[in-house]
Amino acid sequence: MFFGLLPLLIFAAVFALGAFVLATLVGHTKVKIDGSGPAKTIHVENRFVTLDVRPQDHLNPELAGILVYPGATPQDVKAPESDLEVHLLNKTFRAASATYWTSTPVEIVWEFYRRELPGWHENVHHGTGRELLQSTADGNLKAIRVYSAEGRTMIETAVKPASYIDYKLS
Repeated sequence: MFFGLLPLLIFAAVFALGAFVLATLVGHTKVKIDGSGPAKTIHVENRFVTLDVRPQDHLNPELAGILVYPGATPQDVKAPESDLEVHLLNKTFRAASATYWTSTPVEIVWEFYRRELPGWHENVHHGTGRELLQSTADGNLKAIRVYSAEGRTMIETAVKPASYIDYKLS
């Protein structure tokens, strides 16, 4: 699972639905959504888990250090980064992502990343698009996912915990 803005929102919606079902069985769940457009702040809370998705008006340094295809435009100029924070029992997981788009065909963008990032590994279990991963010194993963949507090539960059996703490197 990759955490760009759209996948973050999809994950948050699926998570909220799951939390709602769980809450119906075991207690109350609070859901709060603020904002409009893609830059929504989402807060879901019950007695077991808290999930927050927050748009940011800047990129954190680790995310800003990931190569972006030349000429690609941020999907949301006012909030180029989305941060995800999940508190589950006594553990906290954090991820940050940014989404860009370009009119350049997917194949050309993918070849650019393969050529420019030869040390990165392809995630062969990724379902949508193609994804490259690189481990960081602190145990996180840097990721770039390239896919087509609505006639555009989408590029999602992310920094996430390695334990947070299911991946298999080529």
